[in-house]
Amino acid sequence: MKKTIIAIFNILVSLILSFFFLFPLIWLVSSAFKKREDIFNYPPEIIPANPTYRNFIDIFQQAPFFQYMLNSLFVAISITILALFFHSIAAYALARLKFPGRDVIFVALIATMMIPFSVRMVPLFIITKRLGWIDTFAGLIIPSIFSAFGIFFLRQFYLTIPVELEEAAIIDGCSRFGVWYHIFLPLSKSIMIILGVLFFIANYNDFIWPLIITNSDNMRVIQVGLVYFTSARGSHWNLILAGAAIAALPTILIFIFMQQYLVEGIKMSGIKG
Repeated sequence: MKKTIIAIFNILVSLILSFFFLFPLIWLVSSAFKKREDIFNYPPEIIPANPTYRNFIDIFQQAPFFQYMLNSLFVAISITILALFFHSIAAYALARLKFPGRDVIFVALIATMMIPFSVRMVPLFIITKRLGWIDTFAGLIIPSIFSAFGIFFLRQFYLTIPVELEEAAIIDGCSRFGVWYHIFLPLSKSIMIILGVLFFIANYNDFIWPLIITNSDNMRVIQVGLVYFTSARGSHWNLILAGAAIAALPTILIFIFMQQYLVEGIKMSGIKG
């Protein structure tokens, strides 16, 4: 009986917390289908009395939101793929290879995690400008590829892989790159998926760097484009919320379709830790 009461209590608490976390998203989606005059009705309408799809049509006609979405997806996906590749190789080198200064390099990488982006922003902008990458995809992608967190996360996981697997592969004639590709990469599949999701969401939702590095409308990402659209049409909250709903759609889909891999990866990282 006691276990049943505790289980019911846990379910109720989970439902209440879930409602509080999901309510802003529910209200966003609901308001995206409302007319302009119905947005601030009191009491709020969770289910619109007069739903309309016109908001989504108008927002694509009044601003290049399709271009914004393509830019965001291209930038986020490119950064994610390149970051996973370079971080995995760097993590393997720091975890398995022995070379002078390895530990110093690792400590220096970890130290960069303590430096906020606001400190690095100005020198990073100056370097990007001198390279001629202002208002280009190179300026949006390349400075965002490298992250000490990803290297640290993968390195700690690679340290838990038995050395015997690596030694057996080397005895069979496998190169260092082959060991990374055939052994370490497959074993870290779940961890790579977790990092991939984190990298994608972080770079898809990034605002400050795309704001200062882009000038033209055709290079803006969805987050920056939405702010410019809000500044131009601050009173049209139905269109703004429709744009916000469109912007949130990729991250929602990522969590829906990747939740199985996320749970598996979290379990694996917990066991290895």
